[in-house]
Amino acid sequence: MTDKLIDLNNILNSNDIENIENIKREYKKSKQFVYIKDTDGFVSKIEKDKITSKQTIITKKEWEDLSDEKYYKETFKHGGKRKGAGRKPKTGVVLKFQVRLSAKEKEFINYAREHNLNYDELMQG
Repeated sequence: MTDKLIDLNNILNSNDIENIENIKREYKKSKQFVYIKDTDGFVSKIEKDKITSKQTIITKKEWEDLSDEKYYKETFKHGGKRKGAGRKPKTGVVLKFQVRLSAKEKEFINYAREHNLNYDELMQG
């Protein structure tokens, strides 16, 4: 068995090719979307062949304004690099420890820092 490529242009006649092109055009027309506004004022995007008599066709700009799509795109800006995205740095800000001390304890710590007291020697002795 040998597989051969078949040239469809040799098999199909001009009427067949024309019918195929018409089917493609009809399919594209049937799948066209339009922006509509119904009697209650709601807007949406639907296929062209599903429009009812209660709906009116509007432009894309009107649809963006009425549906707040424009506001959504300007506000949230999906995609791309955003502030604060990605891994957080491991270094930088060191944790700050807060301990409540009495006035005498603060004085002792300040005295020990000024006079370079060695705590290890004090603890052993």
